[in-house]
Amino acid sequence: TNGSPCYSVDKAKRKVVGKEWAPNSFSSRFTCMFCNEQFRKDYKLNLHLMMAHKDQPKAQMDKAKEELIKSKLDGCVFMCAVCKNTFNSIANFSRHIKDVHSMTRNEYKMKFGDSEVVSRMFTCELCSKEVKHTRNIIGAHMKMVHLISWKEYQDIVMKLKSGEGNIDLPNPELFDCVICGVSVKYKREHLTKKHLLDEDVYEELIAKKARGEDISEDLPDREVFTCAICERECMDFRRHLSVCHNLTEEQYRVEFCNGESPLVKIVKQDVFNGDLNTSKDISSPHFNKVKKVKKEKVEEAELLSTDLQCYFDCEEVFKK
Repeated sequence: TNGSPCYSVDKAKRKVVGKEWAPNSFSSRFTCMFCNEQFRKDYKLNLHLMMAHKDQPKAQMDKAKEELIKSKLDGCVFMCAVCKNTFNSIANFSRHIKDVHSMTRNEYKMKFGDSEVVSRMFTCELCSKEVKHTRNIIGAHMKMVHLISWKEYQDIVMKLKSGEGNIDLPNPELFDCVICGVSVKYKREHLTKKHLLDEDVYEELIAKKARGEDISEDLPDREVFTCAICERECMDFRRHLSVCHNLTEEQYRVEFCNGESPLVKIVKQDVFNGDLNTSKDISSPHFNKVKKVKKEKVEEAELLSTDLQCYFDCEEVFKK
């Protein structure tokens, strides 16, 4: 205040963020396919469909429920093999087995195996890219590929479905990395985090590569950490714990590793040997810079079950 810009503070990241990246910009809104009425909670849209549009054909109602699922940031389902409770995020599941069953993620996996019972893929309607239907991956895709928030994405999709054309998306100048062949927005961040290089060393390496010399031995080895909570592999492990799980490295060691160091492996960097200009399909308006994610076999979707279910067997479930 006191004349300063009205920015909000993202408490999870402990830093000031602008209007587009405020915490509530990643909250979902659920829009009725039949009347375009919007709701902030998915169960409210479910009730609305059953009460206001109960006479709709079953095929149309199934389509409306599928649109509801696509509006969620968390589409996968995790089940506890001990008590059969289900969760829509790996973080909530990991917290449950720790608080209720006094098990770490690794201990649970060794005893019961994988906890994921429904695996869904999310298809971006702006670029047709498929990513796993989890909050972190979808949010990162929107921010890093399209430079928009989840809320802005939902607004754009609504305009496209209503027939509004010529939607202008941010079109940044991308940096083409000669080492790995990907195009990214932030050159310095990419070189530092991905290749452990500064810009001066990078320029020397690409000059050496242009002369036909092998630079693979000049690239530093990378430490890749495997998170015991969500099983993701990452290099900046401290940031991953802070952003995704709101934990310090010390808390993680005590709670999930029995005081030991995180699981790490040393990986040699690969060098991209193709032609950056010919490797891109520039004729496509929605060129995918990364390999298309292989679509996993999705089990038939089940509603997120809790302890309470409707007596009339309407498939609606409640947490309270």
